[in-house]
Amino acid sequence: MATSELLDAPPVAAAPRVSLLTGLRPTGSLTLANVVGAVQPLLRRQALEELPILLFVADLHALTDNEPSAVAGQVRSTVADLLSLGIDPSRTNLFVQSALTHEVNELAGYLARLVRVSELLRQPSLKDRLRAEQGAEQASAALLMYPVLMAADILIHGAAAVPVGEDQLAHLELARLLARRFNASYGVTLVEPQPLPGPALRILALRGERKMSKSEPETALLLDDSAASASRKIASCQTAVEGEMSPHLASHLQLIASLAPAAAGDAGALVQAHLRGERVMGRFKQLFATVVIEFLAQVQARRAKLTDAEIDLVLARGTAFARDSARRTLGEARQAMRFGAAAVAAEAQA
Repeated sequence: MATSELLDAPPVAAAPRVSLLTGLRPTGSLTLANVVGAVQPLLRRQALEELPILLFVADLHALTDNEPSAVAGQVRSTVADLLSLGIDPSRTNLFVQSALTHEVNELAGYLARLVRVSELLRQPSLKDRLRAEQGAEQASAALLMYPVLMAADILIHGAAAVPVGEDQLAHLELARLLARRFNASYGVTLVEPQPLPGPALRILALRGERKMSKSEPETALLLDDSAASASRKIASCQTAVEGEMSPHLASHLQLIASLAPAAAGDAGALVQAHLRGERVMGRFKQLFATVVIEFLAQVQARRAKLTDAEIDLVLARGTAFARDSARRTLGEARQAMRFGAAAVAAEAQA
C-alpha cells in the first residue's frame, strides 16, 4: 500500500488487546502490603482472563526520586520476587519498563500536547509531594511529567483495565482523559482503560499512622526479612488496649487472613477474646509471627531455586510481546495523526 493511502486510511478501531496492565517500582524488597494489595489479586486473575496480562517493572517511574544506579540494582530482584510469589509467565507477560523507552517516550510526547501544565499541577500525588518535600521551584520536571509517562505506559498497550489503589486513581483518570482527547482529535485509536478496584485493604505500618512502605523498613514486613527480623518487628508492633479495636489490629488481622486463610479463624477468635477484655495480644502476636515467617520461608525457598537463565528467558518473552504491542499502537497513532509518512510506511512493511 502506498504511503498516501496509509495516511488517508481511517484509524483502526480501539479494541482492547490486553486484559489488564499493571506495574511495580523496583525500589527495594516488596512489602507484604504490596503482596496482598497488588500481587495476590493479579495471581487470582491469571486463571480468569482470556486476553493477555502485562506486568512491568517500572524502572523509569522509579527515576523520579531515585538514582539510576540504585534502581538498576533492584530490577532483577523485583522480577525474582514476582516469580517467587507465583506470577506465571505463561499467563502474564513480565517485562522491564525501560525496554520500551523509545516507544513509551514517543507516545508520551504526543500525549503531552493534549494536557495543560495546570492540570498536571492539580494531580493529588504531585501536590502531596510538593507539600511534603519540596516546592515547585525545586521539583524536577520528571516529577511533573510522571502522570503523562504513566498514561503512555497504559495507553500504548490497549489495556482494557488497570488495577488501581486509591492513591493512583487520579493518574488513571488522566490517562482516560488523554485517550478521549486523542480520539476526539484524530479518530478512535486509543483504548480508554477502565479502573479495576483493588481489594478493600489498608495495611498499616507496624507502628505509626502511615501505610506499610518499603521506605520505612523498620515498620514494614519485607519479602527478604529473616525469621528473626520479622519476629522482632512483630513483637514490637502496635495492637490495641484490651476491649478495644484499633486500625492496627484490624490491619494485622487482614494481613493474616490474606497470607494464611486457614489461620484467619484462630486470629479472629483471639480478636474476639481481646474485645471481651481478655489479655491475648501476646498470643495474637505469636500467631501473626508464625503466619508471616512460614509465608516468607516458602517464598524465599522458591526464589532460591530461580536461576539467572530462567529470569532472562521470562523477560525476553515478555519484552517481545510488549514491544510488539507498543509498536502496533504507535503505528496506529501516527497514522491517525497523519504524522511521519516514512515512519508509517516502515511500520506497514515491518
